[in-house]
Amino acid sequence: MPVERTSGPSELVQVFEKLNARYFNNSLKATLEWSSRMLVIAGNCNWERGVIRLSKAYHTEYPDKIEATMLHEMLHLALKRGHDARFREAAAALGVPLRAKGRAQHRPYLYVYACPNCGRSVRRRRKGVWACGTCGKGRYYEKYRLRLVQYLT
Repeated sequence: MPVERTSGPSELVQVFEKLNARYFNNSLKATLEWSSRMLVIAGNCNWERGVIRLSKAYHTEYPDKIEATMLHEMLHLALKRGHDARFREAAAALGVPLRAKGRAQHRPYLYVYACPNCGRSVRRRRKGVWACGTCGKGRYYEKYRLRLVQYLT
């Protein structure tokens, strides 16, 4: 259900309206929001509801990327599609980046595993069952199963 008019935080509305006039002939309307929950991605667009969200954490770290992220999400809104070939072609024509510069926050590594054969250590963010890729030449072998050796706090 499309929105009637653009609304949201004034700093986002200003960027949206500037880009809307420059690239989309003022044809787009959206509800704009900051998201404090987005830690890995810079923004997202729900074109069915007409909602664009930008990551507060990401743009606090990279304030110079607000326009690029907004333009990327506005292109999703205009085309009503994800990162398919048509989107990538349109993005390239406008000079819109396909990926964000980096991540606002990285989840910390919590576990250190070691190979019982070669002793190589591997840090992981979650518990799991893995085997040494070096000793197993990229395949899983139980005899090279990594053992949990340290919990990082």
